[in-house]
Amino acid sequence: MEADGYKGYEVTHQLLYFILIDRLRCFSYDRIRHQRNDYVIKGLCSNIFQQASDLSKTEFNGRIDHDLFMEQIAFCGGLLGYKEFLRSDWLNYILSWQLDSGCFSVINSKLSENSGYRRKRMDVKLADGGYGCFGHCTAVAVISLGGYLRETVATMKTCIEWN
Repeated sequence: MEADGYKGYEVTHQLLYFILIDRLRCFSYDRIRHQRNDYVIKGLCSNIFQQASDLSKTEFNGRIDHDLFMEQIAFCGGLLGYKEFLRSDWLNYILSWQLDSGCFSVINSKLSENSGYRRKRMDVKLADGGYGCFGHCTAVAVISLGGYLRETVATMKTCIEWN
């Protein structure tokens, strides 16, 4: 699981593995293993940040790239709190992708339902009155937005304490 060179969902899922090890304390959790896990997580988020930066410079390849981009921000920015992922221009992208119903989708004009898009194994199309909402896409968006909210509240708290 520590191999280098992964891209896209492979590296975010590799990161998720290490987040779970950390949060669930899967091994006899001594200080050395904890430090090693932190080192690996920081390296993965550094790699993911570069990939997200590169992706943000493109016009995004439909909403499949939206999903990946939000997953990258969700894991490193939302779950782990790396502030460099919580950029205002990236927040604007995410908010612009929200559907009228409030959720998010991987299906759009560039990618029709019949285009052969392979839905994630456990992804479900939400009962949303025909908007085309998908559970995974909406979940990573919510986690991402939660990271932005946490950072905004922390900043406001700091400002209030200064006064």
